[in-house]
Amino acid sequence: MFKMDTQDIIAIQDLEYQESLENDIKKEQDRKKEIEERKRIEDNIASKREKLSVNRGGNIINLKFQIPSGSVTRVFTSNDTMEDLYDFIYIQDIGENFQIFSNAPKKLLKNDKTTLNENNIANMTKLYVYLEN
Repeated sequence: MFKMDTQDIIAIQDLEYQESLENDIKKEQDRKKEIEERKRIEDNIASKREKLSVNRGGNIINLKFQIPSGSVTRVFTSNDTMEDLYDFIYIQDIGENFQIFSNAPKKLLKNDKTTLNENNIANMTKLYVYLEN
């Protein structure tokens, strides 16, 4: 049977302690990254909410969005942009990677600065939000 002396035991314990310490440091760094990422997302959401509160005038357009967790509605104006639609969905906190489609005809609505009017988005339209993988 193998017998270890005190120095060997101490060396093994020191090595195990060092490994544990490195793991704890990595976990703390990962936790800080998660907190920073969540803060970035929350700041981005707050910024988009503030931007969406600006009234650009135009005809009122009630839109209903079918999102993975149910549906949400919001009043827009005909002068709001497609970017505003994407910002509104983004603040629903469903993730950053998604696309919005119209149903009739089924068409991808691009995240750009064109207005709802230019994209023929009418009042009481239902739009569909799909998460990208």
